[in-house]
Amino acid sequence: MACAWLQRGRYLLRRTSASCAPPGVRREFHSARAFDEYSVPPRSSESAAFSAYRHTHELNEQLKLMLAAGAPLPRVEHYMSSSGVGRPSGPRLDKISLTLALRIARSAQNYLPHRRLGFAVRMLQLARQHGVAIDAYKLAHIMPLARPCRKANVVLAVKRLAEAPADRSPSGRMLNEVTYQGLITHFASCGRLDLMQRTFEEFVCLRNDQVSAHTFVRVIDGFLANDHPGAAMDVWKIMCAPPYLERMVFDAYVLESGARICMVVDDEEEARWIEAMFARIGVSSGQPVDRQQDAQSVARDTPTEPVQILAEPQPTNVLNNRLQTALFEKWDARRVQNLLDGWRLTRLDSLSLSLLLRIARDSPQLSNREKLSFAIRALQRARGHGVKPHARQFTHLLSLATACRKANVILVAKKLCSQNGQSLDFFAYKGLIMHFAQCQRPFLMKDMFDEMILVHGSADSTAVVSVMRGFLTTGHHEKALQVWNLSRSETFAQRIVLSPDMLTCGALICGLEGHDTVHVAEEVSKQYIEMNIAPGAWKLKNLAAAFIRSGRFEEAREHMLWCVRTCDRPPLAPELTLYISECIKRDQPAELLPLVQVFVVARHGKPHADKIKWPLAVQQYVETLRNAAFEKQLDARIVKEHVEIALGPEAAMKPRTVKGKVENKVENHVTE
Repeated sequence: MACAWLQRGRYLLRRTSASCAPPGVRREFHSARAFDEYSVPPRSSESAAFSAYRHTHELNEQLKLMLAAGAPLPRVEHYMSSSGVGRPSGPRLDKISLTLALRIARSAQNYLPHRRLGFAVRMLQLARQHGVAIDAYKLAHIMPLARPCRKANVVLAVKRLAEAPADRSPSGRMLNEVTYQGLITHFASCGRLDLMQRTFEEFVCLRNDQVSAHTFVRVIDGFLANDHPGAAMDVWKIMCAPPYLERMVFDAYVLESGARICMVVDDEEEARWIEAMFARIGVSSGQPVDRQQDAQSVARDTPTEPVQILAEPQPTNVLNNRLQTALFEKWDARRVQNLLDGWRLTRLDSLSLSLLLRIARDSPQLSNREKLSFAIRALQRARGHGVKPHARQFTHLLSLATACRKANVILVAKKLCSQNGQSLDFFAYKGLIMHFAQCQRPFLMKDMFDEMILVHGSADSTAVVSVMRGFLTTGHHEKALQVWNLSRSETFAQRIVLSPDMLTCGALICGLEGHDTVHVAEEVSKQYIEMNIAPGAWKLKNLAAAFIRSGRFEEAREHMLWCVRTCDRPPLAPELTLYISECIKRDQPAELLPLVQVFVVARHGKPHADKIKWPLAVQQYVETLRNAAFEKQLDARIVKEHVEIALGPEAAMKPRTVKGKVENKVENHVTE
């Protein structure tokens, strides 16, 4: 009984295995003899094939789930390693497994290109070991992975595998035109012009009757991108000559490629013909185009068949749409760079450059140097495509270079704008002035200021403040004073309105020694009063110092009193010392007597009067008054009164030591 159940179980297991096994392994039970052999166990080769098929099927299902869920690349690599792929006993890769692995590598945009390419190459090697044939579809997946890494040999090896003879085509397999176009673009992106030219010649030899104008354009753009305009012009002339001219489709994309060549090599005759072709884009596609009809065109044979002119969307517009999406969706900078690498040979226009500069400015994950480097690469590529940067794009680059303190980069960019005949606007010049001021390049800053006045005829307070601060920061005080004098001249006084920042710079200039700045102090003080602005202590002390150095002691005392009344702890000790020494120097001791008001207000008119102490200044003041009284320049009684006021009644009665001798009262010194 037990033996019957065992035989029945073996039969069911064999029927299940036969129904699930692949076609090459499945056994059919058509005859009664085969049906009676259910008790015989299956052969080992059939069991091993079925097991491999089941493991491969499970692997494919798991890869499909990972691709749909966007699984990270490390997780996929871990699964492939843990499942035993590549081991003799592990699952075998088939065509579906390889395709899914390549698609996962392409979708892993957040990982470095070299890591994604390495994963794809490993999968290709395993698939080759398992007998999987490489076709053009796999090559199309490898090219975008190898392009950011500039790996030409990898693509060349995969191309040879895709062209290798297969079981069904012993003579080899031929790639289509789209694949050849991708190969041309890839080799040009890698800078391998020899491989690009060899691939193009190979395609022409194999399918001469199927070569389209867009394939020629790929070769032309490759030569232009690698600075070989002469070779690009040779390819253009081959395309525009028999036997290719009769079947070429001259759309806007093809004509723009020819226009770029003419702009680089300066071929006027070819440019006239291309301009005439552009003018005919609105004509119906059946109308023939003869190059001899234009008197300014080059004499060539008239094509025997009409040349079609189509208005198709340009790849540049497609790239611009993607860049706009990247800008508004805040794409990662590496993702944008991968996008540009994939569209390396696509022509950039002015909109493309503006979008790339804005993306560089709005990329928080990049450092300031990385932002500037990204913007410079975009500008260089756009220049190669004939884009002339304008003032708005210049301001974008200016903001990026200011954060890095890069002056030479801005000089080169400004020179490019000047060579293109585009003058910078008023705001761009203000940005240049502030940029060079932050870079501590005062003479470049002054040159931009003079150029702004020359171009626009005027300046504003912001530009003047930037120039003065730049000079003051770098120690060129006399230059700052000259800029102030220029801004207050008759030519600019009505245009440049004094702002609080400009008054602050004027107060800084007033604190400079060795310069006559009293006129600056007069205007700054007047504007502070008219604007009802309460200046700080250091501004008032600088204004007072300017009046003291010019001998205008009354205005100096007024500003010192202003400082004492408005500031809790006025730092006037240096100005008091300067005031006393200037009075002696100018032989005006009588101007010392009114100075006592400053001491009185400081002692009695402030809430923190006990903390306002100028001991050295008070001592110098008292000694100077006594010397003036001793020399009979001042009345002794008046000096005595002012000394008591300056020292205070309590301090005046204390004994004082002078050169080791103790004197009881101040009046003794006055009367001696």
